[in-house]
Amino acid sequence: ANVTRSPFSAKGHTIALEGDNIQVFEYVDKNSAMKDATVLTQKYAESERSVSWKMNMHVYVDDNLAIFYMGNKESILKSLEKTSGMALK
Repeated sequence: ANVTRSPFSAKGHTIALEGDNIQVFEYVDKNSAMKDATVLTQKYAESERSVSWKMNMHVYVDDNLAIFYMGNKESILKSLEKTSGMALK
């Protein structure tokens, strides 16, 4: 399914995985993906949201993709880290 999420300026897609959803946003280049992903992580790092909510948010950049995952399933996190490296936050 298509998805939009601020501040991601690219079109996104929701991917169902192990009962959770991952949102993937495709950019023209890595710099654009990194810029929007960094804005998102900074926005929520500075917010008044609960600590538990922040602990569930994971943002990755893999080449021209920005990947957003709100969850803590260890198998999903390991797969994302294996393919995309450590989360930005």
